[in-house]
Amino acid sequence: MLQCIINITVQQVSDTDNTGEDNGRNKTFYIPFCNSYEIYSSWKNLSDTAVVEIPKNVYVTDENGDQVVWGDSTTADKQNGYVNAGGFDNDEVSNPPLIMRGDMVTIEAGYSYISQVNPDGSLNYHTETNTLFEGFVSALEMKSSMRIHCEDNMWMLKQTGMTEKTYGGDVSNDISDVMDDIKTQVNAIYTDNQIDDDACQFSLSVGNFATGENETAAEVLDKLKKIMPSIAFYFRGNVLRGGGIVYFPSDRSKGYDNNGNPLYPNFNFQRNIISEELTYNQMSDINMGAKCYSVNSTSDPDSSPKNKMGAPQCKTIRLETEVGDQSQGDADSFEYYTFYFRDITSEDELKAKGQTYLNRYHYNGFRGKFKTFGLPFVQHGNIINITDDILPERNGHYMVKGVHYTYSLDSGMRQEIELHFRTDDIDSDTLSGGM
Repeated sequence: MLQCIINITVQQVSDTDNTGEDNGRNKTFYIPFCNSYEIYSSWKNLSDTAVVEIPKNVYVTDENGDQVVWGDSTTADKQNGYVNAGGFDNDEVSNPPLIMRGDMVTIEAGYSYISQVNPDGSLNYHTETNTLFEGFVSALEMKSSMRIHCEDNMWMLKQTGMTEKTYGGDVSNDISDVMDDIKTQVNAIYTDNQIDDDACQFSLSVGNFATGENETAAEVLDKLKKIMPSIAFYFRGNVLRGGGIVYFPSDRSKGYDNNGNPLYPNFNFQRNIISEELTYNQMSDINMGAKCYSVNSTSDPDSSPKNKMGAPQCKTIRLETEVGDQSQGDADSFEYYTFYFRDITSEDELKAKGQTYLNRYHYNGFRGKFKTFGLPFVQHGNIINITDDILPERNGHYMVKGVHYTYSLDSGMRQEIELHFRTDDIDSDTLSGGM
């Protein structure tokens, strides 16, 4: 029998009270339960989000292992209670609020189960938990229970303003330069939670791009996404990722077997797939095409007009072409994509690049999503193995686009896994280089 394990950690972040004094909020609390949680995680969104529902009038545990009342205290020593979760104005409470907007939250979940029955009848248990979410409290709802709304580290970028700066012109700049400036700006403010770039960073020119002094760091990234819709920015832990790929090679497997083959989580229709919204299509079932764009910037240092920073003003040139099937025909059997690239100077090169991308989506296999238990744990960017004992010809490996994690007292832990494309026919060098 599987027993659900929930571990929620709240790290208070010091702030000022109503008098302007530092309130001394520097405690860590551990909450080993909740009524429910709901977490969305995908590279398609700037932020992973979480909502945790916790009952009021309960005890939590501090870093010393002591129990602390959270909610309306009914004990005689009312000064030890936390009547108010997010404010200071209560004469009955001597402590600052237990949780406030801006506090750091980590959600871990998993199972405990019997791993061995000993000869004397005693039992050995194995516990496996994984970190589902790390981030900050963005809002609190106080009703019959408490609902804690959270965002991942992108929350820091939404609170951090950028200085005015122009990239490009007579100096070659790429996305890593913008991300370095964002990292420097954010880390100067949030000294206790430093962010960093992934070691596997990919260069991509940003052309003539400017940040405004009233823009937040998150708005800058969102503006880059609008210029280049095929790129993504997201956090994996404290690492800010972004650039020419969204699927990093370090994420694709959970390890390797003795022969050096990658180990992928396995999901089987007859065993651990609870429900599914999957369709299996043959390549011949779908006509597929794509429009491909390359956004290129060019300037003449001698004759180009100067921007307000004194650098030559770049001219944006957009190269475009089409690949695959161009006739939509039957709308039910046609898929059309749009791919964006940068600094590809010839139509032939753009067509070849676009066809390579299109081939990822034209395959014999499943499309859609399915629901499973809390284990094996999956994150977007993982490759998973789907098997079918009745129709083994449908077995295959798939890239995970996003995961919706849920828990409730009624249904327990669930993962809803969204597939992106099949990876069986993608060569190892391409997977190892990032996609």
